[in-house]
Amino acid sequence: MEKQKFVEHIVESKEQIEEVLEIDSLREEIEALKKEMEMLAIFKKFFQNDENKNKSKIDELKSKNKQLVQEIENSKTMFTNLQQEQRQQLNENKKLQTDYRTLTQENQTLQHELQKAQETPLNKLETLYNKLSSTTQTGIKNSLHCDNPLTLFASGILHIEPIWEYAKYLLQEEKTEDFTTLREIFYILFETYKNVENLEYQQVSVGEEFDSHLYIRDSKSEPAGDIQAIQLKGFCRDDEVVKKTVVSVS
Repeated sequence: MEKQKFVEHIVESKEQIEEVLEIDSLREEIEALKKEMEMLAIFKKFFQNDENKNKSKIDELKSKNKQLVQEIENSKTMFTNLQQEQRQQLNENKKLQTDYRTLTQENQTLQHELQKAQETPLNKLETLYNKLSSTTQTGIKNSLHCDNPLTLFASGILHIEPIWEYAKYLLQEEKTEDFTTLREIFYILFETYKNVENLEYQQVSVGEEFDSHLYIRDSKSEPAGDIQAIQLKGFCRDDEVVKKTVVSVS
């Protein structure tokens, strides 16, 4: 009986020991779990801090990106405005260039008209007279009693025929330069005074057949043929030929 009780006691003690051992094991596991939970909490906190930092960084980057996008849009707008201003400036420059060319042309036209207005018959005659050789000027002085352009122009109505004769003489003598100049002087005086005495140029056409009754041939011409050029215009007074036209014939 006592033996049985002892056995039972031993069994009971064993169970108690096992329970204690099991409790100790659980305690160790609980401690291990606690440590693991503490580590997890630390890791969680660490990752949360990193996550917060990353979120803050992401927010900051988003904000910067938004600013950059806005700046890009502003730059695009500014670039578009600059392009428009540049096109406007180019158009204005083209208009200014056109206006400048127009004004330049108008100025040149006005200068030309002014120059023409200033080129009175007397001025033209004076310029031509000064181009004559001293020999021809002396000849005019001796034959017409005019020793300067002013007296020649003023008494031009009296000298239409003598000047024509002198020009024909220079042509026949082949003094080409003086002839050409004196011919222009004759034409100026003729145009100035033609209405005073009802004068007009003799009608003649290049290409028509030469007629010695109507025209005079120059010293280099053939005796007969067609008129090739008019060297010195003749003129009429009241439809009557005063001086026959001098022509080249070949």
